[in-house]
Amino acid sequence: MRMAGRVTGTVAVLVTLVAGACTAGEPVAGDATGATSPTTATTGTTSPTTKSEPTATTAESTTTTPERAGAGPSSCKRVTTWDFRPDREPGSSSDRLFQARIGQHKCFDRVVFDIDGTDKPGALVRYVDVVRADGSGEPYPVAGDAALEVIVRASISGYPESTGTFGRPGNRLYTAEDLRDWRTLREVRFAGFFEGQSTIALGVRENLPFRAFTLVDADAGISKLVVDIAHK
Repeated sequence: MRMAGRVTGTVAVLVTLVAGACTAGEPVAGDATGATSPTTATTGTTSPTTKSEPTATTAESTTTTPERAGAGPSSCKRVTTWDFRPDREPGSSSDRLFQARIGQHKCFDRVVFDIDGTDKPGALVRYVDVVRADGSGEPYPVAGDAALEVIVRASISGYPESTGTFGRPGNRLYTAEDLRDWRTLREVRFAGFFEGQSTIALGVRENLPFRAFTLVDADAGISKLVVDIAHK
C-alpha cells in the first residue's frame, strides 16, 4: 500500500521514523520520522561506500533512527563520522520510485525515498553547484546555500502512463515555506527522470556533512533510500 495525500502542503514536524508508511491511493510527499501523522511528498541507496554503514538491514524502527555501531539513539557522536564526499551505490532497479518523505531528528534532517519493490536501486548523492535534469541539462536551483543532487536509479511510478507521481520536472515537493522552521533542509524539488533514473534536488542551509544508505522492508515490499543531513 502507498501513502495518499498532496505533493506539497504543510509539513508536520515529527520525531520518529516511519517504517514503510503507505496507504491506498496516489502516493505523495511523506514524513520520514514516525509515529505521528505523516506529511508526504511524492518521491533509497544501499549502505554508503565512503561512510560507515548503518547497522540496520531492514526497515527503520518506528521509534528510533538507524544507528551506527557504538552510537546510542540520543547521541550525536555518530554525526561526526559523516563527511561531504559523494555516496555512491552500484546497480539499478526496475521497481518504481513512488514517494518522498521528510523528518526532523535531534542531530539531522532526513529525506526518505520509497521504491515499490525490494530490489535496492543504485544511487548517487553529492553536493553540486546546481542540480540539472539528466538528459536536458535544465538547471533546477533550490533554496539554501548548498544543493544536494540525489540520483535514484529507478523510474518514477506512473510513467509512461502519465507524468508520474512527482509531476513535471521542476515541481517543488516541499517548498521553502514548508521548511522555514527546519534546521538544515530548505527545499525538495523534482528534477526529472531519464533512461531509468530519477533526479531530485535537496536545498540545504549550507554545505554540511551527510550520509546516504538503503534499507529494505520485506514485509511492506519496498526499499528505501535514506539521506540524512547534519544540523551542524
